[in-house]
Amino acid sequence: MMSLTLGRVFTIILLLTAVVFANVEAFVNKDSFKKGEMVKFSITAKGDEVIFPEIKEISGIPIENVTSSTSIVSINGITRKSFRKNYLLRADKNITIPSYKVKVDGVEYQTESVNISVSGKKDIVKELDVKVKLKVAKREL
Repeated sequence: MMSLTLGRVFTIILLLTAVVFANVEAFVNKDSFKKGEMVKFSITAKGDEVIFPEIKEISGIPIENVTSSTSIVSINGITRKSFRKNYLLRADKNITIPSYKVKVDGVEYQTESVNISVSGKKDIVKELDVKVKLKVAKREL
């Protein structure tokens, strides 16, 4: 009877540890966007081994760029890894980013869906990063 109780306690601790250390979160860099503005959709997962979904498009909008990063923190001999994948797309309408499956340490987790609100026109002047310098030497007319 004692070993059965210890087995249950061990299983509960193991499951709670998996839940605490294998968090999966999905989010965007802000809540509302101008039409045509870049949206950064990110999925973050904490664990030792993470398999992210392969996303080519969201609601018919193609993914323009994908980046990833890894963070490893070790405190008092306890190492925690956090993985992030960023998906960039150009928003032109209101969309709901669906829920995606992420596999962390052999366990499948589901992200929450994310709503994106798009309004008006993009302020193109803010996004231009072009400098033009024109020098004319008047030699002939």
